[in-house]
Amino acid sequence: MGALFSLLLAAEFPKVVKGVSCLSPTLFYDGWNMPKYRWLLPLAYTTPLKNFFYFKEDPPYGIKNEAVRRYVHNYYSRASLETMEKVAEYGYPYFPVGLLNQLKEVVRCVIVKLGTITAPVQLIQAQEDDMTSVKNSRFIYDRVASKKKELVLLYDSYHVITADQERDKVAENMDSFFAGAADAQ
Repeated sequence: MGALFSLLLAAEFPKVVKGVSCLSPTLFYDGWNMPKYRWLLPLAYTTPLKNFFYFKEDPPYGIKNEAVRRYVHNYYSRASLETMEKVAEYGYPYFPVGLLNQLKEVVRCVIVKLGTITAPVQLIQAQEDDMTSVKNSRFIYDRVASKKKELVLLYDSYHVITADQERDKVAENMDSFFAGAADAQ
């Protein structure tokens, strides 16, 4: 969601936002680990049960690094809706259907505004992203009006690229991108 909100801010405040780095941007949940029933989730939102349906993330939790994945799994396997006290450390194991429906609305807004974005844009995406394919980053890359844009593909990570195998590469690419964006100003 952070990538989407960053793009919206770049569209809304073009004189203020000097560059956007989108990490694993998600417009379409089309990764290899997404459940086959995901198309039913919007239907649940139209029923009175919308406040009771949740999507619970399954392994690998967006993490290819086995040690980090075990750490997250230990928390996720014990987590319940009532006890989510360590969300800041581990992330959300549950996603309410209502949230996913609202996210769909954010995606619609982003897609409409992509052509107005002129700030430099960097997209960093794992080739093997389990939640969202590279199609997402390519979609954004092809539609933003930015003169400076780059797509960085990672080959040893899944969705959570800031905690996975190539997190140092992510940090280095972001540092280099923003140093260049600052120089361009």
